[in-house]
Amino acid sequence: MSALPWKLLEVVKLLDDRAAADLRRQEAEVLLSRAAADLRRQEAEVPLSRICRCFRGFIADSPSDSQVPSGSQVPSGSIHITSLLEELLDLSEGAVRRGMDQLRELKCSVADLERRTALLREAFPFQGYIQKTEERGISYEQLVRVNIFAEAHCHSWQDARDGKTKLQIATLNLYNLSPWLIKPATNERNCALVELFSGIPCPPHWFCSHCWGEPIRDFVACIGHHCTVRQLCCRSTFYWVCAYANRQHSLNAEISSDPKQTSFYKSMCLADGLLLILDNIGPATPFTRVWCAYELFMALIDTTREKPPLLLDTVAHTDAGTQLLTDGFTATEAEVRDAGFPEDADRFKSLRERCFPIDVMKAGLSLRLQDAQASEPEDRRHILNSVADKNQNELDEEPASEHINYTRVNTQLASKFALACLRPALLRCSARRLGIAKVLRADGSRRQLTLDINTLPKERQAEAFEIFMAGLPENLADLQLSWSQATDSHVATLVQRLPPNLQQLQLDFSYCFEISDAGVAALKRSAMLAWPPWRSSCLPTCSKCSWISRAAVRSAMPLRARLLTALRSYAHGPPPGRSREQKAAKRDRRGWR
Repeated sequence: MSALPWKLLEVVKLLDDRAAADLRRQEAEVLLSRAAADLRRQEAEVPLSRICRCFRGFIADSPSDSQVPSGSQVPSGSIHITSLLEELLDLSEGAVRRGMDQLRELKCSVADLERRTALLREAFPFQGYIQKTEERGISYEQLVRVNIFAEAHCHSWQDARDGKTKLQIATLNLYNLSPWLIKPATNERNCALVELFSGIPCPPHWFCSHCWGEPIRDFVACIGHHCTVRQLCCRSTFYWVCAYANRQHSLNAEISSDPKQTSFYKSMCLADGLLLILDNIGPATPFTRVWCAYELFMALIDTTREKPPLLLDTVAHTDAGTQLLTDGFTATEAEVRDAGFPEDADRFKSLRERCFPIDVMKAGLSLRLQDAQASEPEDRRHILNSVADKNQNELDEEPASEHINYTRVNTQLASKFALACLRPALLRCSARRLGIAKVLRADGSRRQLTLDINTLPKERQAEAFEIFMAGLPENLADLQLSWSQATDSHVATLVQRLPPNLQQLQLDFSYCFEISDAGVAALKRSAMLAWPPWRSSCLPTCSKCSWISRAAVRSAMPLRARLLTALRSYAHGPPPGRSREQKAAKRDRRGWR
């Protein structure tokens, strides 16, 4: 493929001014002879013989004067110059016209655009086409290359909207980068920017949900921080970023009216996790964009996905630095846990996430899908109608202002974010102010909740318990709670707040020296009267709780649950009267078998 000789666009522009995109043969011969001479002077790769062959081919395909019907608007014996140039220079279809559009958008001269395109061609040479859009992942190392180029050249770029405002790297975003870098670099091949880095499929490990208005410098910093904390290879870990994965010159081929047929959804099906990138501009603009909200819904709570829900990592860049909330442990923290120090692993995670700017998550706790906006109005219609379970032929209709599915998505996503920021919010005494308990309680779709209060500092544990109890949803079926500082009053609160539909209760009150027979008796009354039989429960191991009371609670449980209770109760050392309890456990085992 030869480089597009941008000087020839002056000829195309002249033809546009004359409203004569087609040339008569005699005019074309003169034009191409001059073009050939110009190309020879520039030592271009296109020889004169090729020009003549292409010209003869177009002459053969063009109608002769005798073939043109009388009264026809088609010029007799004419040649379409833009098509000829694309054939001559082996350009993708429409490259010449796209070049003309760039001249108008950037308001620069042909010589200036040619110089800029040559720089881009040298910095980002074409590597090959990747057929599937969802397999066009980009690495942190490649993102750094884009950022370095932008930082070196953006001082000569202007805001394309007014053609005057100088751009700076501190505020340069994807809206600015697209006309000055992405589109010019990919024009000749009509490719995605990723295809200038690799010609082989790069399936994404992480899907990035973000807004285009965030400075690219901050975006790259967020990706780099994620790689560092997660201990990911900056060269072989790929992120799916729509601006770089989609072919910006042919977006209609990448976007479908059915959101589940888009490259966004297909790439999420390949990824292992979703990285939510919260900007410092909005702040947290993704929560107000309908595409971002829909991406979160598809990745985290959509039940039609073949793969399990994605991991959710949240990264935020502020003036104080870049912080990350991880879904679960990092590799280093997992090693500490697996070495037999789970409490230390939890403590390391808490310390790492303590500085996360919780306030940027506030918008996620009050997310309303129906109020989110999109750059293209049809995208908003398609997404809202898809969430409302409209048929394919109904996706273009005006969406309902309110729908039960909107509410379901809003509450489920909000509770996801509430749990994600619960620990750092507690550490910074912000949980009540953010209304985390109210958000959790509003999620009628949640069936399971787990809280290990022991991982929090002791001065925050009582508050965590209160918030957790206040946030129990009514439809909760599975509750798991671990706390070694619980007292009789906490047990009484637990009994009062337990949801009516609870099916499984797992309590780890090991080493709870403040739970007495009164607390255990409250558990017994609840076990017998309040809910269906528990599947399992781990009872207190303490000096104030007699084994008579614990046996009474077991008598209110089904036989298998009693066996599990007896076995778990010995995990932390033999209590008084162990021989009697061993005999009881043996009798239970015989009866269970």
